[in-house]
Amino acid sequence: MRLGDWNSYFECLDEEIRLLIGPFEGRLSNETAVRQLDIESEELKPAAVEIMSDAAFIAQSEMDKPELAHCLWTKVTELTPEQVEALQKRIELARQLNRYEDLANALETVGELLLEPENRKEKFEEAAQIWVEKLQNKTEAERLRQRAQNMGEPDEQIPDDKQASQPFSPEEDEE
Repeated sequence: MRLGDWNSYFECLDEEIRLLIGPFEGRLSNETAVRQLDIESEELKPAAVEIMSDAAFIAQSEMDKPELAHCLWTKVTELTPEQVEALQKRIELARQLNRYEDLANALETVGELLLEPENRKEKFEEAAQIWVEKLQNKTEAERLRQRAQNMGEPDEQIPDDKQASQPFSPEEDEE
């Protein structure tokens, strides 16, 4: 393999995923095959995510295949929904490809993962705007606008499983 031979590197990643999870129909370069790829083993997910993230990055930045990259980033976020970087790449490509429903859903997911209420509110409002302007779905838009308005209320506080990742505040310890 020559330096800069991205197609060959992509084929190597395809072989790596086969070695990791066993044979599957198709290849990583086939969107349909990627969508059907099912990785149930929790032990294999981190390695599979790393391989698919590399493949998505190459498809997006080196091979100029935004549809394939979007498909791969979507699969990465299905396997690890908390991976904000992959969600950001998915959002970027969904915007570029005018995949508005996926864009709105990914923005909502990012909003659920962010810790700061203002950042969460911003993502919910952006998703709501897409639902109403691009998808003509006022019901979804209203649901998200309501979530954005409720930022700071107990229902929309940071979920318990994310509390541990908040920075330590000395004032809390002084009580």
